[in-house]
Amino acid sequence: GINQVPFLNVCKKNGYKTITIDKNTLSPGFAISDLKIVESITEYRKIYSFLLKTLLDAPIVGVGCRSYGKATISLSYLSEKLDVPGNKFEDIKKFYNKQSMNKFLAENRILTPLQIQFRRGKKLDFSFPLIAKPIDGDGKRDISIIQNQNQLNNLKKKKKNNIFIEEFIEGKEYTILGFVQGGEFHLVSVTSKITTESPPFLELAHIIPSDAKDLTGEFKFICQRIANLTNLENTPIVAEFKVDSKKNIYLIEFVPEIGGEYLADELLKNQFGYEYFEDYLRLITGKKISLYNKKKKNSKRSVIRFLAPPMNKSKVVAFNKIDSSKFEKIFFDKVLKNPGEIVNGSEGNLSRVRVTGFHLSGKEEIKLEPSKSNFYEVIFE
Repeated sequence: GINQVPFLNVCKKNGYKTITIDKNTLSPGFAISDLKIVESITEYRKIYSFLLKTLLDAPIVGVGCRSYGKATISLSYLSEKLDVPGNKFEDIKKFYNKQSMNKFLAENRILTPLQIQFRRGKKLDFSFPLIAKPIDGDGKRDISIIQNQNQLNNLKKKKKNNIFIEEFIEGKEYTILGFVQGGEFHLVSVTSKITTESPPFLELAHIIPSDAKDLTGEFKFICQRIANLTNLENTPIVAEFKVDSKKNIYLIEFVPEIGGEYLADELLKNQFGYEYFEDYLRLITGKKISLYNKKKKNSKRSVIRFLAPPMNKSKVVAFNKIDSSKFEKIFFDKVLKNPGEIVNGSEGNLSRVRVTGFHLSGKEEIKLEPSKSNFYEVIFE
């Protein structure tokens, strides 16, 4: 898909031939790859079988993936079978049952939101609000807040087996990008994250540098502990944390993925000149990652800012420019939904309509209305 293209371009630039996999015959990555496999990325056994039967003119030296979820499971299967840097298939599968993974981490003294598990005859001590999440969800889809006992009772009556319930943590949010290489965690970045105030908590902005410099050491320590506990060997990492008013650091999510939100390919490159995918290529081919000099002084702030729709179904009408006198600060801009398209904010991050990357100077503030940024306003009807 289109998200694989930046990584494929880096592979080409470094002289590697590429084999790409997608069930869509019109996938953009196929145009720049050397061998195309038309298959679902989740069919890892079929993919491996195809590779075994194919006469290649060079050995496979690495397996990479920009996607998430089941695609990452396929990545681990193929890298293990092909004996290239990666992680064990059984270890990676465990990350995609979020309920059991969070329970395992909590049992090993990683601070996570308390899971609410209902057993007949057992009285539970918790307070509202609670949050319900899909066990294998992604992209902020199907997340809901439970404000009172009636809402909780209604949810219990539905007896949904694909969700779990945990306490809702109030606090500032941070996104961590990193790499695990040879079992050692290496921090790439910490960004402040801003979301909508109500479910499904669409991500509106990622800001670097974050306002959590004093917590960087603890973030790194927690990520290393999780890497140790889960036997991670060679993988990119995305972690989400919330920090409450007492400076308690709660792990919200930890996955062995590159992550999205244009952090790796746009934000880091334009803030630090860092080419994330060059290091990812080194990681999966067994070469030492290089990172960048985090001690170098950098006075600018950079932002990835999304425009989001209302929670009900609506139609994108138009994008209005707000302040074109400052447009030179924009380093990235992409329309995600065109005028005329129908969107629904309750469907998660995929419902967002535009993304802009820009620099801030001094104490310049970020406008955080869901449908209005420093540069654009989206009109819905």
